[in-house]
Amino acid sequence: MWTKKCVREFDHIEAVARNGGRVVTLFSGGLDSFYLLWRLSRHPDLEVYALSVGLGGDAEYTDGAAGAARLGARHVLADHATVFADEFVAPAIAAQASYLGMHPVSSSLSRPLLARAAVELAGEIGARVVLHTANRSQNSLRRLNTSIAALGFDGYFGSPYELERSAATTNGPR
Repeated sequence: MWTKKCVREFDHIEAVARNGGRVVTLFSGGLDSFYLLWRLSRHPDLEVYALSVGLGGDAEYTDGAAGAARLGARHVLADHATVFADEFVAPAIAAQASYLGMHPVSSSLSRPLLARAAVELAGEIGARVVLHTANRSQNSLRRLNTSIAALGFDGYFGSPYELERSAATTNGPR
């Protein structure tokens, strides 16, 4: 079962990081992504790859790439705009996919592709950890974790924000 290797809080990263190795983290360039990179940077034996997946929107990753580098991570930008349009958006439009019968399906379509890009990069570089920053109040948490598991990733994966109450609790006594 995939929960045996699930990362659900920052303490889990501490345990996994002791062995060193390579880590892939989905990187949006937001505060949660930078905080995760900062936490990972405290482990000099980890080789961190910050993966930004371009899906064809307006996102700019150049500023984030520089910040990731300052934290010792290698930024990887994977352009999957065509794959997203052809394999995810077009079938959803053809199926008239909607959420609760009234909202167009949008960001939920991207989560399996983000997971696939992360698992593919992990395979290419030999990473045994794949992380993201979704929390338990977001549907993305389940979509990303389920997709990573369904893709057969055999390493540790998940979000250290799943069980964390706030970033402040990770630095102080519990």
